[in-house]
Amino acid sequence: MSELVSSGKESADQSPAPVSGAGVGAGRVVLSDTSVAYIKKRFSECFAFTCGGSNYDTVRGLLEEEFSALTNYYSESQRFYHTLEHIEECLLQYDMYVDWFRSNNEGESRRKRDECIVVLAIFYHDIIYDPKSSMNEGTVLY
Repeated sequence: MSELVSSGKESADQSPAPVSGAGVGAGRVVLSDTSVAYIKKRFSECFAFTCGGSNYDTVRGLLEEEFSALTNYYSESQRFYHTLEHIEECLLQYDMYVDWFRSNNEGESRRKRDECIVVLAIFYHDIIYDPKSSMNEGTVLY
């Protein structure tokens, strides 16, 4: 699998983070293949579910395009904390509580829907990020 690189420190003069195969720049964290597979699996499952079902093959092209866009956003050179590594950490935190979440939701379909809402919110909650702006949390993408 291709390497995804997460920014290790914020700096205006850093070159853009490579998204695949270019290795590690100064101060950058390379996500392991296991991390990348985990992130992509979680996104793929929920993206496919919200597109009308759990069949990955029916939404493969759109899913790949959207995941690529997400990795590009989270690999921007100006990012320090809001990176793919942050997304992985958020997903792992959610996984610690998912059993509680599941026990407090009735019905398999509703439970899956609610879990996907949370997982996709994790992926999109910091997609817009400008280190010079005080409006990052209020900025929406649509």
